[in-house]
Amino acid sequence: MTIEEKLALLVELQKIDDKIQKLKEEEGTLPKEIRDLEVQNVSLLLERKKLEEAISNYKATITKNKSIITVQTRIKESREELLENEVFRSEREYKEVDSEIELATLEIEAAERRIKKAEAEIERLEKKVAEIAQKQEEYTNKIEAKRELLNNIKQKIQENIQNLLPEREKIVQQLDENLYKQYEIIRRKAGRGLAVVTVDRDACGGCFILMTPQTLYEIRLKDKIITCESCGRIVVDPSFFGNEKYWEEQEVAKKSKRRTRRTLKKAK
Repeated sequence: MTIEEKLALLVELQKIDDKIQKLKEEEGTLPKEIRDLEVQNVSLLLERKKLEEAISNYKATITKNKSIITVQTRIKESREELLENEVFRSEREYKEVDSEIELATLEIEAAERRIKKAEAEIERLEKKVAEIAQKQEEYTNKIEAKRELLNNIKQKIQENIQNLLPEREKIVQQLDENLYKQYEIIRRKAGRGLAVVTVDRDACGGCFILMTPQTLYEIRLKDKIITCESCGRIVVDPSFFGNEKYWEEQEVAKKSKRRTRRTLKKAK
């Protein structure tokens, strides 16, 4: 097999890999959108747990203060019964009972205020929990819908990739092992998965660094595998990518530039 034939095979392999890469990119932003929604859902879950914990604490406060009311009500009722029966041995004893009734009343009133405040907080927090639960449901539905869409896209992508693999394998079988390994190493290291590129305005089509006239001449001969000294990609003649008139067009462009420079020089 000639070098030119090997280069042609490498170009065809690169074209197939380009198609596979573009197919994989058809997932678009869906994976990121799903991850973002999942992160937001977790944040909502944590917020909801904090609110539910606060509600639980307020409910405990209500239970505690109801117990206080029960105890203080019993004390108040028992002391009021003493007042009604007037069973006192002295004025001092009467005042002590009266003070106990007043203190119990104050404790009951304070406990009732705490209960009322806790109930108001519970109502407020429960509304927030309901709002969060609604958002969670919305996010969950969005995640499920996007996952289903992504799975469908992945399935189609995989089907299309599977259709390309036999053709790719056929090319790989024709390449010698070392050349194929070199191709794969370059493709992994190079950006955009490009291992084989063509000349673009006398520069490497991968990194766009200008190439020397000697290197361009060797590329045009198609009898060597030329790699870019800058990025390491394999650089081939434009004709491999269907541009048969590249060198002719480049020569015309260069002549035009030279004429323009001469005209400008004379004008000065």
